[in-house]
Parts: sequence; structure tokens; C-alpha cells
Amino acid sequence: MCLPQEGQVLECSLINSIRVGAVPKDPKILSSFEAVGKTEADLEGCIICICSGTDLVNLSFMFMVAESPDTARKWIEGLRSVIHNFKANNVCPMTCLRKHWMRMCFLTNVNGKIPVRGITRTFASGKTEKGIFQALKDLGLPSGKNDEIEPSDFTFDIFYALTQKICPRTDIEELFKKITNVTRG
Repeated sequence: MCLPQEGQVLECSLINSIRVGAVPKDPKILSSFEAVGKTEADLEGCIICICSGTDLVNLSFMFMVAESPDTARKWIEGLRSVIHNFKANNVCPMTCLRKHWMRMCFLTNVNGKIPVRGITRTFASGKTEKGIFQALKDLGLPSGKNDEIEPSDFTFDIFYALTQKICPRTDIEELFKKITNVTRG
């Protein structure tokens, strides 16, 4: 098992998911495996991906390499059994999104509207605010830092579209493309 850098610590309560990871595409990483006699085929099913973060945007990915797919599976099961609030991590993602959306809808200001500032705080702050403002604008919603949104305009479908713009899952998109190409070819 190749472990993270010495002294690197990951707070278990920040872990969002633990899963089998894809073989890395980075040539530096691949060449380091080739240097110890491992081919891309040898790595299939052996990569463990730990996804963590404090919010929905600023995610970190830590990868570990097991000797075999069976060892990777055992590590994944073991890590999942000790992470904080295991049950919450296995709730349907759509249920989690609906809870976030409902919480945002209840966080209205004195005017009974949803402050854009509250939306930026939900997703992240600082460097991503411009991206959030642009995503709101793209969806036809008020997008200024001090703007407010009518709760009736902030439907779940709009919130879902917003999350897709701010937090795209390119890994799932790549998997979908790979699967659809395999079935067509």
C-alpha cells in the first residue's frame, strides 16, 4: 500500500466519499509506477480515492495504491467503517441536495428574500464567488453580491442547475462517455 506523504493527516469528519479510483492520467505519476515495474493494467482496481472537503466546491482528492484489488476493497471497507457519520455519507445525493436547497430557502432576510450572499457562503467564499455570481446570472437570477432572490424563483430545479454549474462532476461525465462509447463500438 502506497500511503500519503509522511505526516499528512486527513480529518475523518471531512471525508465525503471513499471509492475505487481511476488509473491516473498524469504522465509523472504513471512513469513513477513504471519505474517500480507497475503497468497501467496492474493498477486497475487498486487505486483508492478519498474525496474530502469543508463545502461543496473546495474538494480535495487523496489517492492510495493497494497491492491488489482485493486489498483495495478491504481498505475501502475499513476506512468507510471508521469515517465520521457513515450513514450520512450514504444518503441519496438528491436527498442531500434537497436538504441544502430547503435550508437556503428558509434563510430569508427581513424582506422575505434569499440573499445572494447566503448562496455564496453555502458553496464557498473568496476565490469562487465570481463563478457563483456568473452561474446565477447564467440562470437568469439576480447575481450581485448584495442582490436578493425571490423564494418562488429559487426552485429546486434552479438550485440543482446551479450546483451543476458550480460543482461539475467531470469524472462522471467521462465515465458516461467511456461507457456509451463501449456500448456503441
